[in-house]
Amino acid sequence: TTVHWHGLHIPSDVDGSHEEGTPHVPRHGHRRYVFTPRPAGTRWYHSHVASGRNLHTGTYTGQFGMLLVEPAGHPGRYDLDVPVLLHEWDPFFTKEGPLDIEYKLFSVNGRMLGAGEPIYVRSSQRILLRILNASATELHRLALPGHRFHVVALDGNAHSREPTVPVDG
Repeated sequence: TTVHWHGLHIPSDVDGSHEEGTPHVPRHGHRRYVFTPRPAGTRWYHSHVASGRNLHTGTYTGQFGMLLVEPAGHPGRYDLDVPVLLHEWDPFFTKEGPLDIEYKLFSVNGRMLGAGEPIYVRSSQRILLRILNASATELHRLALPGHRFHVVALDGNAHSREPTVPVDG
């Protein structure tokens, strides 16, 4: 097993991908990952349970999370920071072999769709939605009828222009 990081500029020995040069952690073994996370932005990680053999087994079984690397001295231009982690997955280790895209479950922030807590906001409040698609093979369409998104980052990196994106479902 290894922990693989997305979006970070780090040496290959701590990247968490056996294919990139990170040593495999044997069963009942341990490994300490030491690095300075950079660049600033929304990043994420997932396990490679059977690294070097079956990459399905980590992220597709729900073992992942978000890592926020805040820029130094940056207060942010938002009133509320809301992580939204989207994931299709299978509750059991997937079979080895070709990529199977027929997942049994879908979750938002680790909960069944519709079972999460509502987000309460006031008019004119600025909300930063950190949207993470942790699904390796699925795309998602999000809608908030009557509202508009202003894109401030793509793939965790600041976006120089802030285009308005209609989201009328």
